[in-house]
Amino acid sequence: MNPTPVLLAVALAWPVSAGAQAFFDAERVAETVGNIKSLAGRSGAARSLAVPAAGLPAPGPAAFPVRGVDVSFYQGDIQWEKVAASGIAFAFIKATQNVDHVDAKFARNWEAAGAAGLARGAYHFYSLCKDGGAQAANFIARVPRDPRALAEIVDVELSGDCARAPSKEEFLAQFAVFVARLEAAYGRLPMIYTNKQVYERYLKEVAGRHKIWIADPHGAAPETPPGLAWTFWQYSFRGRVDGIEGDVDLNAFNGTREQFAGLVPSAAASYASFNR
Repeated sequence: MNPTPVLLAVALAWPVSAGAQAFFDAERVAETVGNIKSLAGRSGAARSLAVPAAGLPAPGPAAFPVRGVDVSFYQGDIQWEKVAASGIAFAFIKATQNVDHVDAKFARNWEAAGAAGLARGAYHFYSLCKDGGAQAANFIARVPRDPRALAEIVDVELSGDCARAPSKEEFLAQFAVFVARLEAAYGRLPMIYTNKQVYERYLKEVAGRHKIWIADPHGAAPETPPGLAWTFWQYSFRGRVDGIEGDVDLNAFNGTREQFAGLVPSAAASYASFNR
């Protein structure tokens, strides 16, 4: 996932503390730079779902038959009918970030993805050092209460908008407020998007209550900590899908089509065009 352009720039320049340094290894920085370059140099032609990255095979359709995308304003004006026709079953759509940012394409993407028959879920890009209640209020004010949608999502990763990496105790205190307010507003726990490093540092003690969407674009199956059960897997930052110009994140559901349809009543309709 990508934060706002300002935060992307800060993430590369921010002088992190020793406690946070482990998150910013050379591979992660190189990957972020590559994402920024790809966003700046989009090609004009959209293509069908392709190999996610050079040298890495796409997950096998037999093991992971249900595929999706996650999008924000970076993807521009998406042709959702083409996305649905390409075999994509679901979309995670960025809604908000921090305490006051709203994704410029959220309202359009939310309406159009639903109209195209895709199962959809909205996500909030969480700031590790800002007030959890204020962040929850930002999300709740923008995202409709729709029991037919996939569970609300909180994206927990380092973004570079903090003067220092918060302690686990500081993070968990605010995160608990965020989760409680979303649960009260929507009647269910939000799903957590994260990666292995942030999970180990901040989320290990609380993640068991939530469905997990794990980011790991480095192989044919996600590498997860022992005992971590995951529901969705972000397996590529650089996929291609008909109806979306340039790169887009690709995701797989950990289960069968029937299991996915059981997540929400509306999801069953998402299989009409799914032929992978």
